[in-house]
Amino acid sequence: MHESVLVVVANKRYLDPAKAVFYGAHDRGEWPGDMALVAFPDVSEEDAQWFTSRGIEVMRFDTPVPTEGLEVAQAAQFHKLNVFRTAFKKWKRVVYLDCDILLLRSLVPLLSIDTQGGIVVDGEVWPEGLASQFAPEASPELFAKLGNEVEDLSINNFNTSSMVFDTSTLLEDTYDTMVTTLKDYQPILKNGDQPVINLYFYKRWVQLPEKTIGFFQSADAAQYIGLHFCNWNAPWQLKGTNIETMWLENLANANAAASLVRKAP
Repeated sequence: MHESVLVVVANKRYLDPAKAVFYGAHDRGEWPGDMALVAFPDVSEEDAQWFTSRGIEVMRFDTPVPTEGLEVAQAAQFHKLNVFRTAFKKWKRVVYLDCDILLLRSLVPLLSIDTQGGIVVDGEVWPEGLASQFAPEASPELFAKLGNEVEDLSINNFNTSSMVFDTSTLLEDTYDTMVTTLKDYQPILKNGDQPVINLYFYKRWVQLPEKTIGFFQSADAAQYIGLHFCNWNAPWQLKGTNIETMWLENLANANAAASLVRKAP
């Protein structure tokens, strides 16, 4: 077993994007650690075999909240909270990537980032700050309660498409605390898991260094380690572009690979 693990969360619909991410991490990403897929319940054992046969650990957990009545995408986003379970403490560091990230360069620099006892992420700048992650019109009373419990909702929030943290930051109640927050504020949450994780790591997050993982429309995007796309503009949706070609090559090479995980020293 390696000291670090690369984690991806996916439901059945996003298995091909997950495969492409894992191959990108193996190839251009030069990932030297373990790999793990946190599988949504709709991922069958047959589906999971593709990953386990290539050295990727498939981890299964209960959904944080009942999925009945939730949109498929929202239910899968909430499932990301499972990355903060103590089951990951068998590794020292977790690098999490969304399925719509395309890797261009080595991920190795992410292993030496100082997490400062928190989480390393890409910050966002919105006029409303952290408040932008909530829908006050859905429940003014609940939003008022949030405003009373959080010191300052105008501070910047962060994006949860890529996250780096040491598992020493995971406490026995970290996951349970996040789930409680999810249940308490679910009616006013926007962007799935993102506001919940922002609240847990309130004022305890560190900005990713320049040119590591960034938005694909950044002016110097070609110089980044990896690019984050959006669901409505994902690599596999950019038909006829070099981005789509690279993504298709990653998927084809992933399917052809016998193993995607390097042996531990």
